[in-house]
Amino acid sequence: MPDKIAARFGVFLVWALIFGPHGLVFLDVIQRVEAAAPAIVNYQGRLEGASGNLQGSSAGTDFDFKFSIWNSSSTSAGSRLWPSSAPASTTHKVTKGVFDARLGDTAQGFSLLDLDFNTSSILYLQVEVYNTSTAAF
Repeated sequence: MPDKIAARFGVFLVWALIFGPHGLVFLDVIQRVEAAAPAIVNYQGRLEGASGNLQGSSAGTDFDFKFSIWNSSSTSAGSRLWPSSAPASTTHKVTKGVFDARLGDTAQGFSLLDLDFNTSSILYLQVEVYNTSTAAF
């Protein structure tokens, strides 16, 4: 019997939020929160050496990366759209060539991804990897 009461209450609650006098206000607040939330783009890549061999051990090896988004395939001809200043270096574990980065995730050291993906039809992701041999990205 309590399960039936809970189920009825749940249906009423949904009805009240959608059709009640304050339902539209509540839904509007949810829409604003979703629109204001920063985007996080999951990017998974494969890292190979110059001879095509996969980088990183089976246990995983840390590599330093820099990620940026551009409006042109050539950084000399285009503009960096994200981040607004030079990208920070972030460390990601590479396991048998595979790495994963959550662009825009401040917990991983990225700037907020406040780029409006609806304003550009083509965007380019630049991925730089630190080379320990040359001590440069």
